[in-house]
Amino acid sequence: MARRLHTKETAFFLFFIFSLILSIFYFLFSNTALAQVSPTLSVSPAKYDMAVIPGSVEQKIIKITNQSDVAVPMTMKVLDFAPRDKDGGISFDQSIPGHSAVSWFTVKKPELLLGPHETREVDVSLAPPENVAPGSYFAVVMFESGLPEHYFDPAAQTRIVPWIGVLFLLKNGDPPQISNAELSIKNLTIPRLTFKRTIPVTVELQNTSAFHLAPETQLELKNLRGQTVAVLTPQNTTILPGSSRVFRGELTTARLAAANSVLSVGVNIKLGSFEHSVTSKPLFMLTSIFIILVVTLGIIGFFIYHRERVRRAWHILIHGRF
Repeated sequence: MARRLHTKETAFFLFFIFSLILSIFYFLFSNTALAQVSPTLSVSPAKYDMAVIPGSVEQKIIKITNQSDVAVPMTMKVLDFAPRDKDGGISFDQSIPGHSAVSWFTVKKPELLLGPHETREVDVSLAPPENVAPGSYFAVVMFESGLPEHYFDPAAQTRIVPWIGVLFLLKNGDPPQISNAELSIKNLTIPRLTFKRTIPVTVELQNTSAFHLAPETQLELKNLRGQTVAVLTPQNTTILPGSSRVFRGELTTARLAAANSVLSVGVNIKLGSFEHSVTSKPLFMLTSIFIILVVTLGIIGFFIYHRERVRRAWHILIHGRF
């Protein structure tokens, strides 16, 4: 009986060791397969924002780097892009009507093979036509990998195919004098009541011109006295033609004075000589000082309103009779 139990324990121990070895091998090989099918790419520069001359030919160089340990075959394509949302997302399967520059581009050698950790310089040329109208035009030079079947794990449910692109924002001519009709603050959203000293601000900017614009956006937090208690460093936000862009920021006041309990947010956008400002409705910050002030004023108001009853109650408390 004892020998039978000993044999069963030995078999269980061997089964455990065998399962552990299989798990280790699976972990190692599965990680290796994942590294092979997920090469990392980088490009420089990430964006060309430049003016063009109609009828001329421009030559530009793009550096692409394979940061992985495997060779990656690449295919270059020139595609359109358009805003996907108001947060700066981009969609590469649609264009902004009347603003496509895809036909301007020529890629001489669209196929290339990048070795492990290799950096390659590729040339692209663009030739805007002579009769192109003033405005901004857009395209993206996309690098897409063409990984063969042996790069992938046959049992994998998802295949990660790397791709990366360089945006071209091309401007023909200078935009006319900007006014509120072309660049405006469409929405300003803030909380009306907050218990925190940090106030989130959401600003929606709208561009109806034919050019992409990058206005400087600044946020200010002011109290009842008109004093500035917090400023967000100006930032530039690119807005494509005929679209809106959301700018988000946070304003934090370090002073807890009673005057800072009622605040307003000011938004100022500036582009060259154009400047436009909007001020929010008041917001209330319920800090400890504000709560103490409200409670104190409430107590004082109660005593003033019921001063006769308070006087009688005090007299009874002191003298024990009316």
